[in-house]
Amino acid sequence: MSPVGLIAAMPAEAKALLGRLPAPDQSLHLSSGRALHLAVCGPGPARAAAAATALLSRGIELLLIVGVGGGCHPDLASGHLVLAETIIDQTLSCPAPLACATRHHDRIEQALVRHGLTVRRGPLLSLGQSLCAAAAKHRLHRETGALALDMESAAAARAAHAASVPILALRAVCDPAARDLPPEVMTFLTPDGRPAPATVIARLVRTPSLVPKLLRLALDYRAALASLRQAWPFIAREL
Repeated sequence: MSPVGLIAAMPAEAKALLGRLPAPDQSLHLSSGRALHLAVCGPGPARAAAAATALLSRGIELLLIVGVGGGCHPDLASGHLVLAETIIDQTLSCPAPLACATRHHDRIEQALVRHGLTVRRGPLLSLGQSLCAAAAKHRLHRETGALALDMESAAAARAAHAASVPILALRAVCDPAARDLPPEVMTFLTPDGRPAPATVIARLVRTPSLVPKLLRLALDYRAALASLRQAWPFIAREL
């Protein structure tokens, strides 16, 4: 059986899916026995495109893009899951939706719902940078119908489409559509997606009013990772 590729932007996402962050040379397999090639790329479209290109060079026949994202639909709460049917690349002037491989969707959705997870299927919107304002998230939902936002899926999907490799994208909502994020939130991460504690502490010393916002964000992120942790065994089984 041909291998499957998996892109996660953040090390914490990969740990939630696989239980731990594997060594670079460690062989991974799905429950079906198929080889799984993992790329933890860091946030942003350029890193996602490079990771997808590297995975495609290894002969994968399906590319999975899994991680957390921002809520765009007003009914989605932290920890709710979005199974993308299309991906819209907002970095392009005239974005045409990229189709996802939906042949697994029914079985994956049914398995997740049976185990108490909330799943919605629909468009996923990819941006060139993080979006923090609730008003902007609501506007994009009205304009595009997107359920959730991220920065990596479209770039990875374009590379896969160019190689005629199908994609499956799943996002767990972190910040709901109605919640504003601190504008400097991405500076609290290193380029590879790990927390930058010194930056966070220095910012909180200067702006103590950020403390409750970051605590709320930490709880949202924990809920999103918990949903990914619960969902992954059922996704892996269906592949």
